[in-house]
Amino acid sequence: MNTRSPSQALAPAASGRSVAHAAPRWRLASMLVLVVLVAALGAWLATSGVAQKWKTPSVAAQLPSPAEAPPASLLVLPPQATEGAGEALADGLHRDLVGEAARLKGHTIIARDTAAAYAGREVDLRQAAREVGVRHVLRSSVRGAGGMLVVDVAMVDADSGATRWSASHPTTAAQLRATVAAIGAGLQQAMQVEFTRAGIEKRVDRVDAPPPRASLTPAQVAADELAMRGFLLLGRGADDAARALFDQAVAKDADSIRGWSGLAWLHGRSLVGGGAADTTAALARLDEAVSQLRRLDASGIDAVHARTLQLWARRDWAALLQHTTAQLERHAHPLTPAAHGTALLLTGRTDDAVMFFLWALRSSPMDPQRADWQYRIAFAHFAAGRDALARDWALAAAATDPATPWPPVHAAAMLRLGDADAARAALAARHATQPRLSLQQVDRLLPSDEPRLAAARAKLVQSLRELGMS
Repeated sequence: MNTRSPSQALAPAASGRSVAHAAPRWRLASMLVLVVLVAALGAWLATSGVAQKWKTPSVAAQLPSPAEAPPASLLVLPPQATEGAGEALADGLHRDLVGEAARLKGHTIIARDTAAAYAGREVDLRQAAREVGVRHVLRSSVRGAGGMLVVDVAMVDADSGATRWSASHPTTAAQLRATVAAIGAGLQQAMQVEFTRAGIEKRVDRVDAPPPRASLTPAQVAADELAMRGFLLLGRGADDAARALFDQAVAKDADSIRGWSGLAWLHGRSLVGGGAADTTAALARLDEAVSQLRRLDASGIDAVHARTLQLWARRDWAALLQHTTAQLERHAHPLTPAAHGTALLLTGRTDDAVMFFLWALRSSPMDPQRADWQYRIAFAHFAAGRDALARDWALAAAATDPATPWPPVHAAAMLRLGDADAARAALAARHATQPRLSLQQVDRLLPSDEPRLAAARAKLVQSLRELGMS
């Protein structure tokens, strides 16, 4: 990749023989992990028999069957809550299980936002695996009340329908984090068996995590439950109510990872989306949340995502690229490719960005943000003069979610392809669904001043202005 390794940028200058020899070995090992991940992505992008370098939306949407999917691919279904276990507990456990699975290096873990589409209904495991393109499905349930719980998990081979691994964990609300860590260890061993079964000579490794607190105090349990309820409300758009619960959670327990993560999501999202009423206060609260999460679990996905939001909010694109590159070298959580694609796009590397947005769509094919990713792919093609691909990807994005507040890249591409009438019709149709759409949103969505990005943005604005957009 055409950027300095994070280890080069952050490490002090070598001052002795041992440091000078150790650093290259570390960099080589981490870059080999990234090479393997990118090679795996490249293999997927090369499938479907299409000869051209760039994929159309319809080709990119093709996913492998369970039989074709690699063993290192997994959908973590939302847990079923029974016998007194509440919806907030199941939602929180699902978030934890996806995060734990994402510690497996070199695996394709379907993002939680896609997996959540299966919540609250009977699921045909083979059908679900076909819909998201994985080999294995992890199902689970949580039951109990009054602090006493039982968490059952099972990993199923979606091709054969056979259960490859299962476990039952009697636990308590106070020991839930430790239980999730134990499930992660069991999942790692189960995947190792699957590799052996498939004749793959590869060790299954995972990102290290600090030992979880063995047991929470009653106040800490109460804080965790508040934060779980906050995330449930956050998913329903009740931001103010969620914020109050997150604030209560960290007031009860200063070490509440879930509480600090919720605050980072809330304030980071408002800053990135331009909806923060008090930018200074929101940024200060985000900075505090990032600091706390890095103290509690620097390698955990909560800290990783919070740092991503912080760098975006501060518009430090070079640092954002460095941060997301480091995460890809360590492990690829389902949301990391999208963040890396955004960093590449905002630093002017539009062609590289396309690959990582395609990876994001592969990791979360039902994600609520997929229309945004499709628009970013469209813009990257528009920047490079691939106007037909820009048109097709933007049309796909508009069909995915008409409410996504992106300007009509497809209209600009149609104009440049010489079809002014179709371009004006596309702009009119976009205004019908987004009457408040304006050229100012282009700057908000693509805020970088990097020369290549700025030139592509200016080309988009000029084309839309020619069509009458203001």
